[in-house]
Amino acid sequence: MNLLRINIHKLLHWEYWPMSVLYFPILPVWIYFAIRAKSFFFFNASNPSIKNGGMAMESKKEIYDLIPSEYIPKTVYFNHGAPVAYILSMAQNNHINLPFIIKTDIGMKGLGVQIIKNDFDLTQYLKSSFDNFLIQELINYPKEIGIFYC
Repeated sequence: MNLLRINIHKLLHWEYWPMSVLYFPILPVWIYFAIRAKSFFFFNASNPSIKNGGMAMESKKEIYDLIPSEYIPKTVYFNHGAPVAYILSMAQNNHINLPFIIKTDIGMKGLGVQIIKNDFDLTQYLKSSFDNFLIQELINYPKEIGIFYC
């Protein structure tokens, strides 16, 4: 029953849909606006401080650097291959306690985001990840929002 509920939830919420299903229907509109603007990447102007206008391959760290620190969770950036002891030491120095969030610097739709509860979780994550990443304090609120605008 729980699996059925999860699958229904994923079916009804677009953020879980495959990229091809999500973007294919808007392709004609995209082409129309690209011709009109004489630029295939016309939408970049909506977020000029973010690489590719925030459409794809943007660095989370670069975006966080644009936001005043009081509005984001405590965050530390690491290059791929950082040792576990160093990561835990930097977390402690920045007052980030276990459990914390780890996420790839460049990712999409929650790919590479995980809660790290202990040293073992961190070691396993690092073995399976080949990207630069961020750790963040866990903000344990019951709801999360995303803001989209036109």
